[in-house]
Amino acid sequence: MTRARLRMLLTAAGLLCGQMTLAQEATEAPTFLGAYTWTQATWQYVEGDDGTYSVERGDFVGGRVVGGLGFGRFGAELRVDVAGLQGDFDSGTPETYATLETYAALHFVALSREGLQLGPFVAAGSVASKVSEGGIGLDFVGVGVRVAGHGAEFHAAIGKHDYLPLGGWRLSLSGHLPLTGPLYAVGDIVSGADGFARVGLAVKLK
Repeated sequence: MTRARLRMLLTAAGLLCGQMTLAQEATEAPTFLGAYTWTQATWQYVEGDDGTYSVERGDFVGGRVVGGLGFGRFGAELRVDVAGLQGDFDSGTPETYATLETYAALHFVALSREGLQLGPFVAAGSVASKVSEGGIGLDFVGVGVRVAGHGAEFHAAIGKHDYLPLGGWRLSLSGHLPLTGPLYAVGDIVSGADGFARVGLAVKLK
């Protein structure tokens, strides 16, 4: 074997190993910690005196702390959101909180390509608000599909939303998308006659 051919083989082997390493890293669930402040517009179906539901809008501000821990292809995520009506909310005054939400999820990276990860997840959480009965409880369980990459993450799920007036199983979609610098677009939507939609902007603090 000539030196030229040996050099070509070694170069090709090096490139192959590099590609395999990149592919292996791409399939690993991320470890991260982030804190955000955000403002959101919310459209919520609200029950009237006649028992029918109509859409009402509210403007909220608040904060979010979210962290993730990766174990190879498996990942765990914990998120805490707090929000209040715009103009009334003070992070140091719990009496001004309109909602407090906690969310935990386990996910698996089944497929990774070009910086995007795709896989299933299971999640559970609780939601408390000033109109909640019985305080904080296990108000949500669900399963779905997670898509993440390039700073964005989206969850499409079917879950049991017992914190809503009518309860029951719903379809939902949530996510955050980087815009520029520390600025993100955030939002989620839950189906149903008493469902809701929220869209807004978040600023990453850490």
